[in-house]
Amino acid sequence: MTTVADKRLDFIENYCTLSLHVKPDKWSKFATSEETHTMLNEFYEKQDVTTLVITLNPTGQLVPCLGFPSILKNKGVYFVKKRHENITKDNFLEALLVGDISPSPVEMLPFLANIYIYRKTVVLTVGLASTRWITHRILVNPNHLNCTTDDVIRQAHRLKNEMFVMGGKIKGKTLLPLPENMTALDSVSEVFDSSLLHSIETIIIDWSHQIRDILSKDSAQPLLDGLNPLPRVEFDFWFSRQVNLQCINEQLYAPQVKMIADILERAKSCYWPALKNVFRDVSAGKLFSRKSTCVTSGGIQNFLLPVLWAWLGGRGLVG
Repeated sequence: MTTVADKRLDFIENYCTLSLHVKPDKWSKFATSEETHTMLNEFYEKQDVTTLVITLNPTGQLVPCLGFPSILKNKGVYFVKKRHENITKDNFLEALLVGDISPSPVEMLPFLANIYIYRKTVVLTVGLASTRWITHRILVNPNHLNCTTDDVIRQAHRLKNEMFVMGGKIKGKTLLPLPENMTALDSVSEVFDSSLLHSIETIIIDWSHQIRDILSKDSAQPLLDGLNPLPRVEFDFWFSRQVNLQCINEQLYAPQVKMIADILERAKSCYWPALKNVFRDVSAGKLFSRKSTCVTSGGIQNFLLPVLWAWLGGRGLVG
């Protein structure tokens, strides 16, 4: 079948090409399929059909699905309606949430959480706004509705950050969440309000706790717990800490964090020294971990290597 130019389909094609690296012949076969045409029209025109997922099958062909598949073997992309509405050629950019999904449930969890949180927040916010008409009939302060809406948004963002941090822990990384509304701030020259400053200061507290939890861990804890760890456990401990602190260090030098630092400094916030302490502690911890894993710098390996070789020799594993 032949296809008529459609900006919605062009948008889907561009995203699939970038994310899934789809070749033109694969896309052409997908776009001209009668099944694809029917499924896309159903997604566009039925308000209760809110999700379109496009995945790759083992042969590299694109497969559409109106919903998140129960089993996903390859990477895919999703297009989710922000509201129950038709997707037209005029509103598709504003009406859709777009992202990637992974066959790993751990990696999918933050994406699904973001969609759920966003939609629940929008529904509740719109619902609260629509109830303002009753304020002239009963004793309800309109400011209470504003406070409730803001609180819902803050709690949703906090839940999103917790999911983000949890996903990092599962992967063995420490991920630093960003404050609410930071993505909307283009530069530090823009005027920022007290709510943004408060969210930044709250995040600094969270970062400090995350760094403290890492640096407070003791490599001797297995011994204190009555276990008999092998020398390899000590190697792994310091190597893991070095990798983790390096990951944190890279996040701290991201442009968004520089903006956070500039805002705290300009506002003369009492949390500006706390952020500087985060940088200092991560840098010092990274340096100590690197020395601990380096034989030539007098690290812990200088003491553990003879023990390790003796242990291996005692079991006939080395000559």
